[in-house]
Amino acid sequence: MGAIRVLLLEDDPADARLVELMLRKVQRPAFAVEVCSRLDQAVERLGGGGFNVVLADLSLPDSVGLATLRALTDIAPDLAVVVLTGNDDDAQAIEALKHGAQDYLVKGRDDGSILSRVIRYAVERKNAEQALREARDKAEAAARAKSVFLATVGHEIRTPLNGILGMARRLVEWGGDQGP
Repeated sequence: MGAIRVLLLEDDPADARLVELMLRKVQRPAFAVEVCSRLDQAVERLGGGGFNVVLADLSLPDSVGLATLRALTDIAPDLAVVVLTGNDDDAQAIEALKHGAQDYLVKGRDDGSILSRVIRYAVERKNAEQALREARDKAEAAARAKSVFLATVGHEIRTPLNGILGMARRLVEWGGDQGP
C-alpha cells in the first residue's frame, strides 16, 4: 500500500503543522497530508477523490459542530472521517460517531503513533463497511434473480402440466363412457 492520503480540515495553522509533524514521524505507513482551513475548500477537494481519510476539526470559520461532519459524510459517504477537535465533550463525541465519524479524538491528547493507528483503523473499518454493503447488495440481487427464476420456471411447468392433466381427465371420462 502506498501513502495514506489524508485531508486535514483544520483552521489553526499551528494545529495543522503539529498533526503533519506527528504523522511525518511515523515510519510506516507513510502519510500524504493536504490541509484545508475551510469546509467549502474541503468539499471541493473531496469532489476530486483520491483521499483515504479526513481528519476534521468541527469548529471552522464556515461550519461548526455536527454540520461539518454531516457535510463531509454527504459529499464522501465511503470515506473514513476522524474528528480531531479541541472540544472534549462526550455527548458530542457519541453524536459524531452516530453520524458517521469513525473516531473522535481530542487535540493534544495523543502522539503520532496513536494518531497513525486511529487513521489506519478508521480506513480499514470504512473499507470493511463498503465490502459488507457490496456483499449485501450482491446477495439481494441474487435473491431477486432466484425469485424471478422460480416464478418463471413455475409458470413454464404449470402451463404444460395443466394441459396434460386436462387431457388425462378427458381420457378418464372417455374411458368411463366406454364401459366394460
